[in-house]
Amino acid sequence: MLAPTFAQAPDEVTPLLNQGEALVHAGQLVQAQAFFEKALLRFPNNPDLSFNLGMVFFLQHNWPKAIENYKKSLLAKPNQVNPLYYMAQAYYQNSDLRRARETIARAAELAPDNPDVCQKYGEYLSDSKGTSEEGLKWLQKARTLDPFLERIDFDIALTDLNLKRGIAYAESRAARVIVASRELEY
Repeated sequence: MLAPTFAQAPDEVTPLLNQGEALVHAGQLVQAQAFFEKALLRFPNNPDLSFNLGMVFFLQHNWPKAIENYKKSLLAKPNQVNPLYYMAQAYYQNSDLRRARETIARAAELAPDNPDVCQKYGEYLSDSKGTSEEGLKWLQKARTLDPFLERIDFDIALTDLNLKRGIAYAESRAARVIVASRELEY
């Protein structure tokens, strides 16, 4: 017998999603985890159940298991922004900035006008010197899309400051090299 997918049994899955989400909202993460795992035995290819189980692991700071379930959700239903958005954060929390950037970049391709995605992409790009200017542009776009985003002004100010510090440092280093080279000439 074939296991039903979401498309085959959406009416049966929706109450399961609601019950599991109620457990999460009540702070009963262990019970929610068990609930979603059991629901996935019945509907193993359901992207929403996999995503929600990933969210439970995310809330428990179990980054590898969160990533695993977001990937499973994306395999069942590609090009979803939410699993990409949270998977990027899980990669970042798991100290994998490269994958975090790659993943949030995919989300930004799918949802270039989503302020949360723009902000997160800007944050991750701003985390390294070589991509800070591009990160600042994404942060500014996020603020344009939603000026009330949490921490957006802080993120922009920090990135701007780091860029200015980088320029100031480069200028001071260049000045030192010039002075040193002049001293060698004499």
